[in-house]
Amino acid sequence: MRAVLDGLGQGGVAAGRQVRPAAARAIGDNQSLAAQRNGDGRVCVYFSIRTPENWLDTCGIPFSDAARAREALKGMYADWAPQLTALIDACDGPFTPRTLTVLPVGLTWPPTAGVTLLGDAAHLMPPVGMGANMAMLDAAELALALAADRTDPFAAVRAYETAMFERAATAARASAAVMDIVMSRDGARNTLDFFQSHDAGLPDRPGPSGGNPDAPLQERSLP
Repeated sequence: MRAVLDGLGQGGVAAGRQVRPAAARAIGDNQSLAAQRNGDGRVCVYFSIRTPENWLDTCGIPFSDAARAREALKGMYADWAPQLTALIDACDGPFTPRTLTVLPVGLTWPPTAGVTLLGDAAHLMPPVGMGANMAMLDAAELALALAADRTDPFAAVRAYETAMFERAATAARASAAVMDIVMSRDGARNTLDFFQSHDAGLPDRPGPSGGNPDAPLQERSLP
């Protein structure tokens, strides 16, 4: 769910100070709250909640009514610290709900003359910070491949795709593993353990089974 704080609403200036010049994030049980300051000074606030797939159809929240959507959102974060829930009050409407959609890890396709894909079109993955980097790398690698073999662009695209498939699959698996850690029961503890026990890479940490918010945590080795 996304909303915008422009700094002019009730409590907007005070709430916006928590974001400082860049961004802030808080993590709970199958929930998180993130805020990011944009170049124009506005703050975009993102509320992530693990729910059943059809939740938007069954929750009964009138997202077109900012005041009622705000109250419903405050109820979902009722046990959070007031410094954080102040961001909900400070947000200007509307509150825009969005489902999290990803492509299957390891998706490939047969080479096709004259066309290829890059970025989210090729490997849409959970938004944990890797997708945008992969997209920029895709563009650079595709440009380099085409420049290196100007006589056979089809071969250049095949070379780009072969390399892209492998690194995108690795990034997608890592992104899914990070999302499992953050959006889990005791997500804050799992995230803290992640940072405390690993200098780099992904840990052997419990994660929800199959993305089910009610499933018990299981020990599994993450890539």
